[in-house]
This record gives sequence, structure tokens and C-alpha cells, in this order.
Amino acid sequence: METPARPVRRSGRASTANKKYSIDAFEQYKDALYASDDSGSSASAPIHVSDHDEEAVIEDIDPLDDDSDEFVNEAIDEVVDGSVDGEADLRDHTPTGEQYRGIEVDYEGSDSGSEELGFAAPSQRKDLVEYLKDRAEDIEETSRGLLDLAQNYNRDDRAVTIVGNSEEDIVPFIKARDRFMNAWHIPSVFGKPPRGGSVMISPYHTKEKRDYELKEGWAWYYDLGGRKKMRSLQTETTTIRIASKSPRDWPENQSPSRFLTGPEGAEKLNDLAPGAWMPVSQAPDENGKKRNGWIFNFGAQVQLLRWVPNNGRTDQLLAVSSRLELEQLREISTAEEEALPLNLHRPMPRENSWIYIYQINAREEKKLERFINQEAEPHLRAVLQFEWNELRSFEWCPAPVRTDEPDDDEICHLGLAVTTWLDGYVRVLDLSIPTDEEETPFIHIKKAAFEVRPPNAVCTCATWLSPDQIAVGLSNGSVAIWNIPKGIGKGNQRPWWCHSMGPSYIMSITSGYPSRPNILFTTGADGIQRMSDIRNPQAETVTTARHRIPQSVIAWSDIAQALIATDDNYLLEAHYLRYFHAVIGFQRYPAVMLDIATSPIHPYTLSACADGMVGCSNIMAIMRNKRNAHTRHLWFRWDWRRPIPETLMTVDDVKKDAKVTKSGVLSQPLGRMQDGFEPQLTSLDDMDRPNGGTKHKVWSTIHEANSAVQRVCWNPNVRAGTWAAAATATGLIRIENIGVNEKENSGID
Repeated sequence: METPARPVRRSGRASTANKKYSIDAFEQYKDALYASDDSGSSASAPIHVSDHDEEAVIEDIDPLDDDSDEFVNEAIDEVVDGSVDGEADLRDHTPTGEQYRGIEVDYEGSDSGSEELGFAAPSQRKDLVEYLKDRAEDIEETSRGLLDLAQNYNRDDRAVTIVGNSEEDIVPFIKARDRFMNAWHIPSVFGKPPRGGSVMISPYHTKEKRDYELKEGWAWYYDLGGRKKMRSLQTETTTIRIASKSPRDWPENQSPSRFLTGPEGAEKLNDLAPGAWMPVSQAPDENGKKRNGWIFNFGAQVQLLRWVPNNGRTDQLLAVSSRLELEQLREISTAEEEALPLNLHRPMPRENSWIYIYQINAREEKKLERFINQEAEPHLRAVLQFEWNELRSFEWCPAPVRTDEPDDDEICHLGLAVTTWLDGYVRVLDLSIPTDEEETPFIHIKKAAFEVRPPNAVCTCATWLSPDQIAVGLSNGSVAIWNIPKGIGKGNQRPWWCHSMGPSYIMSITSGYPSRPNILFTTGADGIQRMSDIRNPQAETVTTARHRIPQSVIAWSDIAQALIATDDNYLLEAHYLRYFHAVIGFQRYPAVMLDIATSPIHPYTLSACADGMVGCSNIMAIMRNKRNAHTRHLWFRWDWRRPIPETLMTVDDVKKDAKVTKSGVLSQPLGRMQDGFEPQLTSLDDMDRPNGGTKHKVWSTIHEANSAVQRVCWNPNVRAGTWAAAATATGLIRIENIGVNEKENSGID
């Protein structure tokens, strides 16, 4: 009795030949192989597959014409390559009975003895694809359990997604929202309703937390002898004399900085000597008001620009340090016996550096202490000298200090500062200056009470976690945390916490202090920004998308509860704690941002750009909805040009140059500082970015190095929270109260 043939599945496209994707090396010997077969078959007879074989070759199905989802492709492959039982299972799960009964197996053999395929006629296969697509669309895709804020959601959903739904998150957010969401584009000095916008202590840093920090956080310093121990171990020498007016003892032949100020068409030429000050507005505008601020010629590129916090006085102090030129760094690096190239991954030889403390006076009238005094010129209060090469980073301790603690009446305590230097060390300094303002003290600090350097790396950046804890970024990609009281006077103390945050150099670091001191934010040379919880960094670490160009500029805004950063396309973006992996852009500038500044008492961000633009943006404005207009306020713009060679001047240019000034204007470098801009609406669309283009082209503009604004900072004190400072690449420092003045008859804009 003849055994019936078993069903064999074959492709629905068996009538067409398979595509060949490789060359058969034995193609020319095929006839010879057939002829030498032991079965005695003819040379031209092909190999025959018997009808009784247990398995047969199943041809592959060509890809579908349309671009289906991955789920659809996997399901079709599963149907084609699966067993007969699998086909029956899929048939049983197809809805509406006969609708998708396209998978049938024909058990009848053909007359030629070969198996005919009964799998899915073309129309039935199309129904199957549609069904699988419907099933794929029914599966709801979620990302990390959060809403996609690129879609249009109401205000409550956006707030819960970004902030959270607990009471400790929502209540402070509502307080900040009511104060700043509908405020001006720049902070307000007095904050009259309904616009609000005046400064305030972060609602996340409650009074209970501040009181606990004053009592317990500073116990080691005030109650356990930490202050006395730090001052005794910090070796310094104080000389009372009129210090040099320059950061590096300017040569006598250094020319003053020449630049233009004033409205377009009515500019005024200014020659500001090194160490000299001038008012921002020397004449009232058309409304009879003057801008409230000063311009100072520091005479060198600025590395450090920080206001002194916790200043209970009306007068404010500003710390400034100069930056070494690249040629100077190379000379220092090759001064050793081993002439090694400049390398920031290894310690540099020691060299002198300075920090200058300037005093900016406030008005003495009642309720007008928030304005800068234009009648009293700022002056140099103290000069601090060090022997640790150039300053890498400098951060004042932001924690509130005790004001009822007795101190020496002859000493003005500035506070604690964590610093990193080119010699590879991290140091905590306890800085103080004499209270006598008639003379300028020159303080030479030779050794710090707390100084540490890891054996196989150098310290690159540092930040505060609390009054007694500091976090330090290292050149090998790790972050270390030291306890200050346990490391005072004990040499190279080991950190109590150390973890690798990435494979490369840590460029910048900041923490979520004061509300989230357990959260660390880092930026590495690999172009990735990371958020880590120090309680469990292995599990609690989130990364952003990688930047092609590493961005070293980050800042934490406590009121907005967001990390402010930049990207390759000049976008100013906010990374919220619950939405850190995604990008929420709220402003765009026309050039690379070299520095950004946030404040602990308002959610406004200052941005310094390579093209000389300095802008201000309100972070809370983006919380309203996705389609909210993105508005920026330009504080000022700085432009600079090189001297024009005489060979490029025309006869008229030479005559005009001689008329303007005896020394000539065109033949010397010239800058221009413009202000009085109106708020501008900006677009965050990728097609409107300054470096965008068509046909996948990316444009990049190289600006003059001296056209850049390199440093910006906000004053962290409530009384002067609207004071801002910015430093250009030519050494000019602009200090101004840029807040909106809603008081009448003050004579200040």
C-alpha cells in the first residue's frame, strides 16, 4: 500500500526563481558532478527531491512593499517559518471567524508529484498584514512611564509629568508658578502684582530646612572648633598697602580699552584705562532715565566672576581673577626638567595667581538699597595671592550662615570657598578681609587647611553638597566626595565616596543643592550629561543624548527644579528631574554659549555667547504650555574688530580717521557695547537654527575671540538679586542692576 504524501509548505512565489546573492564557485563543474554520481543519473538530470522526504526547502518571502512595523515583520516571519500547528493556533486567534482564514494548507498532491502550496492567496495575505498592523497600533507604547511632552497636554498634566504629584513637590511648584510664570522677561526689583517676578527664597528650601542647616550643618564650624582650626592651619601673610590696580602688574605702555557706547547714530568714543571705572549711561535717555551700573576695565581675560553670598550689608562684593594666556601655560609646563607638552590630565608646575575683591556700593536711601550707587565709584577692597597656578573653578559655599555668632570686629568674613587649581589639588579656603576700607590689604595665602589631590588623577571641578561636604570631579571620569571636618589638617585624605561617572574627563559638576543635595549632575568629555543619586549611583543614574561637541556649561536652578544646559545647535534647554532624559528647550541664541548663570532666588537665566550677545530668559514661562512664545531679553551686545591696515584704507578713510582723534580710530582695535534692545521672540524649530541648512548641511560661524562674552553671574543675595555682572574677552566687566523698576520718581530705568 502506498504511503500518502505528507503535507509540505512551499512559498506562494514558488513559480519565480530565487534571487542569488552570491556566486557559485562550482557552477562550471555542475555537469561533471552530475555525471560522476554513483546513482547513474544522466549529466543533465537535476537533483530530485522525493515526495516522501521528511522536510523540504522553504523559500524566503520577499520583503513587503510597504514599510511595516517591526512587530508586523516579526509576526509574518513567525507565520512563514512556523509549524502547521502554529498556523492553526494563529487561525484560532484571528477575530470574526472567516475574516482572516487565509492560512490554509492544501493536502492534495498535484499530478506532477510535487506539492502545491495552499498558503495565503495575495488578497488574503494583504488582509493578514492589515490585521497585524492593527494589533501593533493597539499596543500602547510608553516611555519610562511618562507623557510625551512634545504632544499637546493641559497644564496640569505637564506639571505632574515634570514636577511630580506629591505634596512636597506640588506646593512649592505652585508658589513659584504664581510668582514667575506670568512675570517679565527679566526679574523685577519690587515685583508689583499682577506681573510679579520679584526675588524670593526658593520655596523648596523651607524655613525648617534652613533652620536645621544653620544648627546642624554648621555645627562643625561654629560649635566644634572648625573655624578656629581652619584659620590656624591656613597659612597666610597680610600686608596693608595700596595694591596694584592690575591683575598682573600692567606694563606702563599698555593702551586703554577703546570702545563705543550709546544709541546708534549717537555713539560716544570711550578710552577706559586699565583699572578705571565709568558709568554705563553717562547721559539720560529720551525718557530722562539712566541705566544703573558701571563698566570696569579689568585689563585681562576673566577666569573667575562670582558675587560674595550671605552678605548682610547693603554694599556688595565681587570676586574676580584673571586667566593665563595659552603661551604662558606652555612656558610654565616646559619650565620643568622634563619638557612635556601642555596636558590638563597631569598636574602643572606652581605659579602665582590672584583673586581681586571689589566693592560695589548701593544707594543709602530707604527702600532704594536695591539700586547701585552711581555717585560712589566702586573700588578694590583686597587682593588675594596664591602659588597654585591658574584657578580652574571657584564656588562659594551657598549655605546660609549664622549672623548671631561673635567675630572679630576688624575682620570681614567672606565665607568658605571650594577651589580647584592647575596643580591638580582641590582646596577649601576660609577667606576674610580687614574691615578697614581706607587701605587695600594684600593677602598672600601659602597653604590651605584642607587640600587633597588623588594619586592617579587631577581635580577638575568641584561643588557643594552641604556646609561640610564637597563633590569633586576628576580627570579619569570619577567623582569623589570628601567630608571637610574629617580632612582638615590631615594631608591627602581619602574620600568617603568615590564612583566612576563616565569613561573620560569630568568637565563640570553641580549638585541639586539646596533642595536636592543628594543629586549630582556631571558633564564629561564624552559629550554625555549624567544625573546620579549618590545613595545608589549604580541604579539611580540617568543620561541625556550624546552631544557631538562636549558642552561644559551647566547650572542648577532650584526654583525651576531643572538643570540648565546647552547643546550643539545653540539651544538653551532644561532637564527636569523626572524628565531628565528628554530635552525641553526654552531659548535659542545665534552662537555658542560660553557661560550660563542661574540664581537661587529667581528662575531667570543669563547666557553669554561667543558673538558678544548676553540674554536673559524666564525658565518658568515654558511651564504654561508647549506653544508658549519663547521670548528673550537682550541685556547688551558686545562687538569688536581688529585694526584696519593702512593698505586697506581709502583716502577718505584716512582723512576721517585723522579727524576723529589724533591717534586714529581705524588703525586701532575698537569695540562697541550696545544696549536698549526690545524683547525678541525666538523660534526653537530645527529649520530655524542659526547653524542649520538645506540638504543636510550644517553651517558654523567662527567669531573673533575678543568679540565673546566669557563670564556672567547673578548676585545671590536677596537685597541685590537683580544685580548682574558680565565679562568680555577684552577684560571689560559690566555690572548693572537689570531688574525692571516699577517705582516712580526713582530716576532709574
